[in-house]
Amino acid sequence: MIRAFAFFVLLAAAISATVWVANHPGDVIIDWQGYRIETSLALLGFALAVACVVAALLFALWQGIRHFPGRLSGRMREGRQRRGVRALTEGMVALAAGDGRAARRAARHSLALLDDTPLTLLLAAQSAQLAGDDAAAQTYFTAMAEDETSAFLGLRGLIGLAVRSGDGEAAAPLIERARKLQAGAPWLLSAELDLLITDRQWSKIAETLQRALKAKAIDVSQGELKRATALLESARAAATDGESEAALRLAEKAHKQAPGLIPASTFLAALLDKAGSNRRAGNVLRRAWVASPHPELAAAYVALQANSGDALERVKNLRKLYDGAPDHLESAIALARAALDARLWGEARSRLGPIIEANRQPSRRVCLLMAELEEKQHDNLTAARQWFERAAMSAPEPAWVCGGCGSAAPQWTALCGNCGAFAALSWHAPGEGGPTRLSSSSPALPIS
Repeated sequence: MIRAFAFFVLLAAAISATVWVANHPGDVIIDWQGYRIETSLALLGFALAVACVVAALLFALWQGIRHFPGRLSGRMREGRQRRGVRALTEGMVALAAGDGRAARRAARHSLALLDDTPLTLLLAAQSAQLAGDDAAAQTYFTAMAEDETSAFLGLRGLIGLAVRSGDGEAAAPLIERARKLQAGAPWLLSAELDLLITDRQWSKIAETLQRALKAKAIDVSQGELKRATALLESARAAATDGESEAALRLAEKAHKQAPGLIPASTFLAALLDKAGSNRRAGNVLRRAWVASPHPELAAAYVALQANSGDALERVKNLRKLYDGAPDHLESAIALARAALDARLWGEARSRLGPIIEANRQPSRRVCLLMAELEEKQHDNLTAARQWFERAAMSAPEPAWVCGGCGSAAPQWTALCGNCGAFAALSWHAPGEGGPTRLSSSSPALPIS
């Protein structure tokens, strides 16, 4: 509104000036250096206006010629940038698709068009990794690590290369640099743990996991299990070196950290028994049994009673373990095993009978116990052979199964023997879950 008003004011002023000049004609005489020009005032004004227009056109032409190289260079630069961004996008898509050749081609184009920017270096490094060229990837990651804006990303790539190659000496200073930039990064903790696990530095693994738990940088349950595993391995190493007190202290810490870690309970019980604390060892196993009944706990508990009393006495003592989890399959199997050793045929049959009634195809262990019972009690080789045949057809028994690769092992180890995963073994039948419990309405014991 104001602009429109101002325009009309200026237009009125121009019209008024034109009318005034038309009503007051006059002559203009210019005498300069012997030249004399005589004209009217209106013609002089028109000539000045034409001169101003020509001057403006010439100035615009000069400005266009002056700035033409810069504008041409800018347009070329914009074109290069557009092509570079397109190549960068195509490279990222190729990386996501796993097409290493296309990713490397796009990386070369983006480097040529956009120079060594963090994104182009990242694309080049990852495409080199995808192609298996770790040397080229290291070169690009090193360039990123020297740039302040991409230093942390470059360090992550270099640490990953060092961890995969198992080069702890090269990774250690890189981890320290990355920790100064972002100390709480979860992947940094994982890389540090991977190196320590590769070198089997159990005490440092336990310390690192303790820091991670305090900082809440790791899942609590998994962190406690892994720390207990590291403490257990430290205790085993100390026991091997003859440091019995240190071994006992570390084993107690491992058992306290993860009461459900069966190997920690059995190892602690063995150390206590060796130190003359048979009663404490039994208490450890009974508490562990309540938390998670397991055949290794039963075997360790029987071993504690090996030198105390006869077979009947051992059955009596084993009932204490049974009372901790009377509705569990392992309790029935453990007591049946002990009853068979004590020649208590009726006791053994009373423990195995409900399991067989509840399952059309009992587990292998149950079938083998029944075969032994038929052979020893009645000398019935035909019935025993039938049970052996059923055992051969039974489902796989529970074992230590790796949560990473799914391979099964007869013995627990801190590292999976197949894939090397740390603290990944759990007890269950391959492809199934853990043991089941009795329902409150049935006395039968279901097979796991």
